[in-house]
Amino acid sequence: SKLVYVSTSFVFPTGGTYATNDTPDPQTVYGRTKHNGELAVQDKLDDWIIIRCPKLFGTTEQGDTGDITGTILRTLNEEGRMELDDATERYPLFVDDVISATQRLLDIDAHGVYHLSTHKPYTKYEFGRLVADTFDVSGELVPIDADCYVDRPSGIELETRDTERVGVTIR
Repeated sequence: SKLVYVSTSFVFPTGGTYATNDTPDPQTVYGRTKHNGELAVQDKLDDWIIIRCPKLFGTTEQGDTGDITGTILRTLNEEGRMELDDATERYPLFVDDVISATQRLLDIDAHGVYHLSTHKPYTKYEFGRLVADTFDVSGELVPIDADCYVDRPSGIELETRDTERVGVTIR
């Protein structure tokens, strides 16, 4: 059996574009934990795929609070106002695209590290505006300098050429 390990762009430091063969240098506990997982997979298994992704978004079950899209929609509908970080840039990736890309990698019996990403950065505020416009939801989105609760790396772009060479693309 092949193991598919989903990792993160946070295995790299802030502010750069990284290829699959670049050496990880995680700057957060989360990034270090995911990188340690990558190393364990590569060390202990013969048949594996590691997929690094940036910020995932998508649909969730009703009542689930883990998705940024649902959180934005729910907060605007219930409270009419939401503050969102307008400083930290991420590359949001639709979770359904990750599922399709993973299936394609399995179909071709891929092995190794692959990057899945979009190439247009958004802050949470910019993404919030896009969500509100797409779903025609009114409410006030307020840009703030940064998320005061969590220090997240910004501007980490995953280079996807190696992934595209095997026929896997993200629209």
